[in-house]
Amino acid sequence: MDHPLRILVVDDEIDLVHMLRTHLEAEGYQVITASNGITALSLLAQDRFDLLIVDVKMPDMSGLDIVQAARQVDGHVAIIMMTAYATVETVIEALRLGADDFLVKPFRVNFALLPMVERCLARRGLDYARPSATGVA
Repeated sequence: MDHPLRILVVDDEIDLVHMLRTHLEAEGYQVITASNGITALSLLAQDRFDLLIVDVKMPDMSGLDIVQAARQVDGHVAIIMMTAYATVETVIEALRLGADDFLVKPFRVNFALLPMVERCLARRGLDYARPSATGVA
């Protein structure tokens, strides 16, 4: 693949967004961030992303609304929902609306998020753009 895969991270917790961006960019992904739903929807309307990582609970709109809108714009985008307030109902609704996976905060990036990102992209038929140890992609 000639270019890194693009990930949109949507969360109102600025420290978490910064941490996710740092880890994902270190893995070779191009990361765009949004701190609210309105900005996320605007970015989705303007550009294409390979993966969305979206918080369920934000001040201006639900992450579930973002998932629904993202699926209308691009049915192939991979989506990971995350929340500190997980309920069975929320997980079921997220999956019903088209999320590929669900992550409960707090989580460990290396052991939870990064493998989940790779699995979701693989299920969507995308190769994640991470250089191999030998330097051959």
